[in-house]
Amino acid sequence: METCPVCRHEFTHKKSLAHHLEIRHEIMRCTLCQQDFKTKNALEQHARVKHHSESSETTRFEYNVTELESVFKDKLVNKLSTALKRAPNGLLFRDITANQEFGHAFRKAKQDGVVVGNKLEFTQYGLPLLIPNSYFDKEQQTLRLRTNDTQKSNATKKKDDIICVQFIRFLDEQGRSFPSTKSALRDSWELFVERRNVPNKVFENVFTELKSCRLLVEDKKGIINWEDLKAFLKKNQHVEEVDFAQRPSSTSLASEPIVIESLEKLQTKLVPVLSACRESESFALCLEGGPEIIYFMQIASKQHTFLLDCQGISAKEVCKILKPFLESTSITKTVHDVHFICHAFLLHGIHIGGVYDTQLAHEVVHPPEIHIGFSELLSRYNLTHKTKQSIRDTSYSDKQFWAIRPLSKTTLAYAAEKVELLLQVGCQIEPSLTELGLKYVMEASAIRVSMVKTLQHARTRAVCFDMEMDYLMRSLELVKAQDPSLSRIAPQGPVIVVDQESDQLINVVPKRFLVGLSAEMWDSLRDIVLDKGRRPQVYLKDGRHFLLEDTNEIVTETDLSEAVEALGGEDRFGNDNRAAMDSCLHRISAIRNRHSNIVGLTMRAGRSVSGNANMILDLLLNSTCNILILGEPGSGKTTIVREIAKVLAERNHVFIIDTSNEIAGDGDVPHPCVGLARRLQVPSLNMQAQVMVECVQNHTPEVMVIDEIGRSPEVEAAKTVKQRGVRIISTGHGTLRKLNKNKQLRASLGALESVILQGGVPKTVRVGEPTFEVVIEVSRGKYDEWVIIPNVAKAVDCILEGQQYDVQHRIRDATTGGMRIMLDKM
Repeated sequence: METCPVCRHEFTHKKSLAHHLEIRHEIMRCTLCQQDFKTKNALEQHARVKHHSESSETTRFEYNVTELESVFKDKLVNKLSTALKRAPNGLLFRDITANQEFGHAFRKAKQDGVVVGNKLEFTQYGLPLLIPNSYFDKEQQTLRLRTNDTQKSNATKKKDDIICVQFIRFLDEQGRSFPSTKSALRDSWELFVERRNVPNKVFENVFTELKSCRLLVEDKKGIINWEDLKAFLKKNQHVEEVDFAQRPSSTSLASEPIVIESLEKLQTKLVPVLSACRESESFALCLEGGPEIIYFMQIASKQHTFLLDCQGISAKEVCKILKPFLESTSITKTVHDVHFICHAFLLHGIHIGGVYDTQLAHEVVHPPEIHIGFSELLSRYNLTHKTKQSIRDTSYSDKQFWAIRPLSKTTLAYAAEKVELLLQVGCQIEPSLTELGLKYVMEASAIRVSMVKTLQHARTRAVCFDMEMDYLMRSLELVKAQDPSLSRIAPQGPVIVVDQESDQLINVVPKRFLVGLSAEMWDSLRDIVLDKGRRPQVYLKDGRHFLLEDTNEIVTETDLSEAVEALGGEDRFGNDNRAAMDSCLHRISAIRNRHSNIVGLTMRAGRSVSGNANMILDLLLNSTCNILILGEPGSGKTTIVREIAKVLAERNHVFIIDTSNEIAGDGDVPHPCVGLARRLQVPSLNMQAQVMVECVQNHTPEVMVIDEIGRSPEVEAAKTVKQRGVRIISTGHGTLRKLNKNKQLRASLGALESVILQGGVPKTVRVGEPTFEVVIEVSRGKYDEWVIIPNVAKAVDCILEGQQYDVQHRIRDATTGGMRIMLDKM
């Protein structure tokens, strides 16, 4: 037993007593000779003089198995985290790795999934995962705390390694004519620094690295070991050449930003730099404000950063002075998403040239990542814009943020760092591009600039589907640069109405009402409405029209009976009061009185439209996502679903769950508009969920197309279908926000639960994955404009937080079939 000399408490182990003295009485005890000290500096000096140690033993905690077991029971992570902070040289796990019976701590860790295999793996992999900012020193068998200094030294070492490889390559290029003493080696180094823009101060680090690689032979006064040099170069051939002047740190460039607030300063500071720049020299260019009003402009090169205050100087004057620079095709302007900048400059008569769009460059390197945002692009290349999020949140909430003067230092630092990071990320992407790839990027950037006029909005993008990449959505400008003939993109011809099947519907309408139906009406016909005792009417795309001009002409019981008989009698109507026509897509719905007599008919005109699903070919053929199509009645949901079933049936085994025979028509043979898709008819609405599960059990579909999910049993059945690996395409009524408020249907968006936060504040959170990953919202009358919600889970979370979510407005040209998308929030 060990007794505290101050408070007389007893302890089992000397280490526990030392820890107690340090925490309770602020007394430092040497673990080797048990001598006490009042300050940590005195203890460290004692360790260096007495024990010839850098305090490694005096500040290292050594836990045996018994101690660790008890600590584990009593919040191991917190204890070890505290111990690590007080032990800069780490925690030694010698006893743990040597012991075969680890006991309770090991068993508990194994249950928690921390332990993968033996005791060593527990220390090497498990604990660093549990304890934040810790790592396992394999050489010293010690758990250590990762500090900023450690991270900085690792980054510096990595940089020195790269410089070393480049220096060796440089020496190899020079050949054996170089003297090989250290002084001569330094001369070579100075020449290397001059030619490669490398920091001169790291020579000693590189010299040490050369010796550690056995490329310098000490007994020959530093002669290069040319035999091992070739092997070293081959081993490090994957290391890329880096121009350290071209890739500055993420915080600042070589000089402080120059703020230009007057014409005089513009003429004396910026114009001479731009006039003296060489051909093919690169600048980064950013704007702040809106396309109509430029509040701020940033220009950065390798040596300078300029911040132009377009409130102090008018944007018109700035553009007039900088016009030669902006329109020059020999000077490269690095931008991200040139649409916004190009729109702004076009309003001032500038046609920007020599553009290198980092958004297009990243798309060449990573084709699936189209229209990547600047923040996400930076994170992909391990760059961070420290003040970006806070400044952007403020600027978005306050539309006049960039108009307020004077600008704060934080705002100026944000603007400078943004343009510097843009230049840096452009330099980092460029090595990943081949010579042909870089050519495509420059050509696509020029095409994008030329197309901005036709897009008419700064957030609009021209896109297409690349058949050679399995219908992946790509920027049209990039595909044009790679394939000027555009033979590789999916057909974008005009949407063709295959068949309205008007003859069959004409046979059902009473003859005396047909005089009011012109040929033009049939093209836009949506519904024919016949209500007993009222004037007959039709609903077209532009609204309601009466079939007969005489206000005294009304629908009689005889008219209704004539229509029902032409349809085949009342037996044609099912329990849902719907009837269909053989080999047709029209639907007739009945209104009955309380005596079950028909007193009204709604005749919905069905039509098959070829190419209607061309706007979502990437979602259909380049992914396996489950899609829910939402919209109001008459918005074209069923028409879209028919074409989707046809497109998917070319590749997959598709089954249609046709509740009212509205998708594939009435009769035993499905309508030709659904192609190779098969169909299961549902006897009644109450059996729809049962038929969905039966389809999975009996027919092994790959894709299931459902006419409408409108009740809880169908939502649960859809979950079951998804869990069994079947893709689901379905329709529903409303919008995503309205669906989230529907208690019966919102389970399809993920399980929602109410929780109580600290302070008793209630909150609804999503705790399950949505049945549908993508939602498409369509509107009545806007048949060539759809809203795509590509990430339903994220959108639902935003709705619950009271925030807006990301959407794509996909717009199709009804004449040419060309497609554009507009990125927005809702």
